[in-house]
Amino acid sequence: MRRALVGTTLGLLLTGWAAAPVAALEVPDGAREVRGSTTQADAPSLIPGESVDEIAGGETKWYRLEPNPKLNLYLAVSMGRHPDGQFDGDKLEAQLRSTADESCASDSDGIQYGESTRPLFANVSRVVDEEESGSCVDGDLLLGVTRTEKGDPAPQPLRILYVAEPGLVEGAPTPSPAPTEPLPVLPDGEPERIEGGLDLVAAPRLESGVYADVLKPGETRYYRVPLGWGQRLAYEVRINDVKPREAASAEVKTLVLGPLHGEVEVAADGKTSHYWDGELVALRNGTPAVEWGNRTDDALAEASLPGYYFIAVSLDKDAEKLAPNGVKTQLKVRVVGEEHRGPRYQEVEGAGGVEAPRPGLRIAGVPARSFLGVAFLGVGAALTGGGVWQLVRIRGRRVVAP
Repeated sequence: MRRALVGTTLGLLLTGWAAAPVAALEVPDGAREVRGSTTQADAPSLIPGESVDEIAGGETKWYRLEPNPKLNLYLAVSMGRHPDGQFDGDKLEAQLRSTADESCASDSDGIQYGESTRPLFANVSRVVDEEESGSCVDGDLLLGVTRTEKGDPAPQPLRILYVAEPGLVEGAPTPSPAPTEPLPVLPDGEPERIEGGLDLVAAPRLESGVYADVLKPGETRYYRVPLGWGQRLAYEVRINDVKPREAASAEVKTLVLGPLHGEVEVAADGKTSHYWDGELVALRNGTPAVEWGNRTDDALAEASLPGYYFIAVSLDKDAEKLAPNGVKTQLKVRVVGEEHRGPRYQEVEGAGGVEAPRPGLRIAGVPARSFLGVAFLGVGAALTGGGVWQLVRIRGRRVVAP
């Protein structure tokens, strides 16, 4: 269940009229609302986990991090859109700076010409190196998020996932990557009617089952599925047949995003794209089992931590010639495998950021909250059981509209 945080309305006492209420901001279960500041000095503190805010065109919002210097930090920022919002020309920028005004990391994303409307993604990180020092390692940090003024300036939902990861306990074996497995049989039954989110914040949570939705031309719909250690996701998207208004074809695509927005490698026996001409079509895809050791394999890296995995389904704008009011879709979802205990992390104060998506297992050596790992973006580092940082090249693909 989602909760809506609604802004207060200020009455205009002299006239007896009231200002229009502030639109409700959806906050997924397990997330927290945070209001970023326009100045660095007043930046609110971020704690590991999922936070939700809003950002208008032309705004820069600041957030303060107070990290332990022994932890790796990963921040995945996404900006969605409201159903009536326009994204043409929008750009999202994220920067990580020290309080001494040293630039630590930056990333940006924007809508390209001809691209379908989609959320924007930016990811920044700080990876600990024992030989490095300076304000990016030893002090507090500031996360700045900027949205350009192009496009619709109305506020858009902003999602920030903040992960702070310790290393494995000394002497612990390094977990192995998941084996390659074929896609399983998917469930049947009467579909449950749902509405996919137009961004990650609004994505409905799904379990194993059959669901029905409607996809309109130019849309991308998102659905979140919780996966624990050892579990994998398999799904099928069916696009119904229609009587087209005229002969045409439009591409329909699907993909899976990991908890930190990285695109999960397509299943070996999956089919994720098709030029739809009005005939019934089915696309299939899935993920490897979620394992810490997946980060050592370039093809598995984005399935390196438990949390929410996002199914994205998009229909090209050219589908207006086939189904201008949208087409019915069916989504079959199966979560495969039993959740098992995760790796043994070192006990480091301040670790956290990814909670068990369902009542889960505590991780040995981690106090207070069960910290459940991280997927690496770009060229990262993995702390092995022996306590030595080893560079591992993990895929960090820019997510594009599926």
